[in-house]
Amino acid sequence: MTRAIILIVLFAALTVAAPARATIEFGFSGQSTWSDNDYVGNPTGWGLFFSRSLSPRVSVRLAYNRYSNDFHYIGNFLFGLVPPDADTSREIIAADASTKYVEMILLHSLVDGSRMRLDIGGGLGLAYFDLHLTGQSTGTMSTTNEDGITLTWMVETTVKHLIYSPLALKMGYQYHKSSTMEGLITDAFVPFDEIAHSGVYAALVARW
Repeated sequence: MTRAIILIVLFAALTVAAPARATIEFGFSGQSTWSDNDYVGNPTGWGLFFSRSLSPRVSVRLAYNRYSNDFHYIGNFLFGLVPPDADTSREIIAADASTKYVEMILLHSLVDGSRMRLDIGGGLGLAYFDLHLTGQSTGTMSTTNEDGITLTWMVETTVKHLIYSPLALKMGYQYHKSSTMEGLITDAFVPFDEIAHSGVYAALVARW
């Protein structure tokens, strides 16, 4: 939480330095994603963001994205440790995994017309991963929480006027590369050590 506050303070400091007539955007997005992690999976999610321009072609964005993945699989609660009972049986396990990103992104406009805008961007943020497992036969439960740093890059198109001003539409692709570093310091169960997480999104934006 402390690191998230530092990120918000840094964003606020940058926006204070923005020109008086800066463009401001507030948006809500729906997202479809995929990852290389079995627990994160390929979830849908949503996000909120606030952007402010720093110059005619550069803007800064503070974003929050959340994804969840609920599924079942057959396994047990060994996680690399010696089983307490040699006869430990496999069972159906219910998994509930959630992923949250808090990040600050700098965007640069490649094309900026009267109706549309094309941006590329990159940034730094915080990744939070939660996993809750429940054995359907034994009732055994396990909860894992990990957090770390995420690097982000994205490409985005903005339709500046959607039906009525100040509404706008954004569509884009975003990529996260996250590391919790937990695997370097422990031999325990670490399901979210290194994750590549991609997604496409559409966002409804208020822009003025």
